[in-house]
Amino acid sequence: MNTKKWISLLLIPALLASLAFALGGCKGESADATTSDTEASTYDFTFDFTWTDPWTETETVTEEPTTTTTTTMTTTTTSTAPTSSTTKPSTSSTTASTSTTTTSTTVPPLPETANYANVKSRLSSGSYTFNMVLTDDDNDTATKYASNGRTAFVVKIPDGNYDLTLISAGGKYYMISELLGKYAEMTQVQYNECTAMLNSYFSGALSGLALREEPVQENGYVKETYTRSGSVVRLWFQNGALKYIEENVGTDKVVRVQVSLTAGAPESAFSVPSGLTEVAYDELSARRHVIDMFLS
Repeated sequence: MNTKKWISLLLIPALLASLAFALGGCKGESADATTSDTEASTYDFTFDFTWTDPWTETETVTEEPTTTTTTTMTTTTTSTAPTSSTTKPSTSSTTASTSTTTTSTTVPPLPETANYANVKSRLSSGSYTFNMVLTDDDNDTATKYASNGRTAFVVKIPDGNYDLTLISAGGKYYMISELLGKYAEMTQVQYNECTAMLNSYFSGALSGLALREEPVQENGYVKETYTRSGSVVRLWFQNGALKYIEENVGTDKVVRVQVSLTAGAPESAFSVPSGLTEVAYDELSARRHVIDMFLS
C-alpha cells in the first residue's frame, strides 16, 4: 500500500475522536488544548512522511558496485602486452647457432701441387695441343689445338668412321670432313654454335678443382685427389705429365679419359688439307652430329 494512503487512514480515528469530544460538551477545555493536539498531529504526519526518504538513498547506493566492476575489467585487458617482445631473442639465438654450424663444416683445400700448377700454366699460355681419348667408349677422340689466337677442333669416332674438323684462323671459319673429302666455309656465328659445347668440355675438364688429399704414389703414377661440385676427380701424372683424368659420375660409375697436353701446335692444324672439295655449308652442316656422338 502506498505510504501516504496508509498515513491518511491512521489520521481518520484521531479526527473522529476530536469531533466526538467537541460534540460531547467538553467545552471546559480551552482552545489552546485543541491547538496543541493539532500541532501534535501535524508533527506525527511530518515525521511519518519523511521516513520514506531512505528508499531513494538505497537505490542510489546500489549503483556504485557497477562502476567498480567495469574498472576491474579494463585493468585485466592490458596484461598481455609484453608477450610478443619476449619471443624475439629466441629467433636471434637460433640464427646465431645456425651460422656457427655452417662455418665449422667448411674445410679449406690443400695447397696447389706443382703438377697441377704446370697444367694450368700450359693452358693459359694460349699455345698447346690438348688431346683427350675416351678409352671406355671405343677410343673416341677429341683434340684441341691453340696457337696465336687460332683454334682448331678435331673429333673422330672410329666406330662408324665419323670425323669432323672445325677451324678458326685469320678471320676464316671452316667445317671439314676428310673421310667425306669435303669442306665448307662458315660464318663466325655458325662456328661458335658448333664449338660451344667442345669449348666447355675442354675448359671444364681441369677447372674448379680443390685438392682434398695429399698426392700418393700408385702403380708408377702420382695420384692427386680433388673435389668439384660434389664429385671426386683424380688426376694421374707420370714424370710430371698429365696422363689420365678420372671422375666419379653418380654413385657407381667412373669415367676415365686418357689425356695428352703438350706445348705448341702444328701449323697444319689451322689450314684446310689439300685435295678436298668445297661445298656449301648446308650440304655439310649435318656433320655436326659427330660432336653430339662424342659428348653423349
